[in-house]
Order: sequence, then C-alpha cells, then structure tokens
Amino acid sequence: IIASAELYIHAKNPERVGSEWLRSKTLPITHKPNWNDVRIVRAMLSLLEASLRDERTTHVLFCTESCIPVATLKEVARSVLLDEVCHWEEEEEE
Repeated sequence: IIASAELYIHAKNPERVGSEWLRSKTLPITHKPNWNDVRIVRAMLSLLEASLRDERTTHVLFCTESCIPVATLKEVARSVLLDEVCHWEEEEEE
C-alpha cells in the first residue's frame, strides 16, 4: 500500500510549541480548550476544515498528546488502510 499523510496541529498554547517544524504544522488559530469543553469540538472542526482544503484528503484521524489512546496508531492505520478488523471492531462472543 502506498499512503501518505499530512499533519495539522491545534495547540492550546501555540507560543509554547518549541519545534519550528511543529510550528509550521500548527493552525494559525487556537480555541484555548479546557478538558470537557465545547472548544475541543471547535478545535476539531478547525483541524477538519484545514485538512479538507487538500483535495487529496481521504481520511482524517484525530489524535491527542495528552490522553491515553484507545488504539495504537499502527492498529488504526491497519484498520483504515487495509480494512482489517481490529479488536475494538470485533463482536463479543457470549
């Protein structure tokens, strides 16, 4: 499979982003979200808007740097790109 990806970052505190490369991927707007805040949705919508400006976009994956993931990036990529069934998609047997 040939695949590519683009990175878009919404930073609560963009002035704290130290890496020049990460700053180049950071949206020019911040919604300053707090935990369990509607501004998280606004930040996700801004990320979605930025990604959909690229006509090559076929999938969007939201990630966070501060929460425990429910699946690894590898698991998600295999599910999305290879259409493999992952543990969270399997039906529980009784």
